[in-house]
Amino acid sequence: MIGAKVAKDPRGAGEPQGNLVKRGGQRSGRWQFGAGLRSIWSAKNMNVEALEIVQYPAKVLRQKAKPVGAIDEEVKAVAARMIELMREEEGVGLAAPQVGLSWRMFVTVAEKDKPKEPAKVYINPVLKLSGENEEMEEGCLSLPNIHVEVLRPKTAEITALGLDGKEI
Repeated sequence: MIGAKVAKDPRGAGEPQGNLVKRGGQRSGRWQFGAGLRSIWSAKNMNVEALEIVQYPAKVLRQKAKPVGAIDEEVKAVAARMIELMREEEGVGLAAPQVGLSWRMFVTVAEKDKPKEPAKVYINPVLKLSGENEEMEEGCLSLPNIHVEVLRPKTAEITALGLDGKEI
């Protein structure tokens, strides 16, 4: 572990939440929350700017996420921060648990090669998978430098809410 230190609580209370681990040799070299991070899904008035990408084996990555309630300014700020982090790490998607929040929400862009393309936010998504499976290489920002072939259905329908609260 390079330069481990205690993280500040993203809600601003200063309570330790886990270890920060510098990701040596990674694209950003940013400090990341380690496995000790507690989920803060129900926190109000959190310091959204303190959210960072958590790394496996953080417990929040293995928990069933909770539905998002009201789409308020805090949810919108979290979505904006998630988009910022996803773009900084050159990813194409990022789920709320990957920033330590056990929320059913994710952000995505269609192609990482189009940095000016607006990102999309999906809140409380429901997926309907169909069609034959196809193999594609995937990576995950919470599992840096790992890319594997994964079988996924060719077709997926998604129902979710957007930041305006309307179904998409």
